[in-house]
Amino acid sequence: MSWRFHSKTLIKAEPNKIFPLISTADGFTKWFLRKCELECKPGGRFYMEWYGGESAEGKVVEVIQNKRFAYEWSYDNLGFSTRVDIWLESVEGGTILHLEENGFPEKMEVVGMYNSVTQGWTEFVFNLKSVVMYGNDLRDEWT
Repeated sequence: MSWRFHSKTLIKAEPNKIFPLISTADGFTKWFLRKCELECKPGGRFYMEWYGGESAEGKVVEVIQNKRFAYEWSYDNLGFSTRVDIWLESVEGGTILHLEENGFPEKMEVVGMYNSVTQGWTEFVFNLKSVVMYGNDLRDEWT
């Protein structure tokens, strides 16, 4: 068994406006990362660096244009990896962005990390919505 985080957010925009932000290095730096290197193809390398200096590496697992982007990354200091799936669902009035991170072992030493991840994703998905709908990157207000 493992823990997972899943969020659903309505963004008033078409999937083709959102997808470049969740599948390109330039897009990820607009709402999530300070620096990004990304080969957007299955098996491609994904390097992520946040403000504050933390970094991670992963690999792209799945890419479906304007629909889905998925990658795996490692929490080396805790000895496990997770998979992040981001998919877009067209609905009346916009797009529902689903984000799921799956694979957190159900162990006490992971509880703090899991709580940080759920808070982080909540803030970053809200920021993505702000960037898409209003052109406003809220990270300036957080750092």
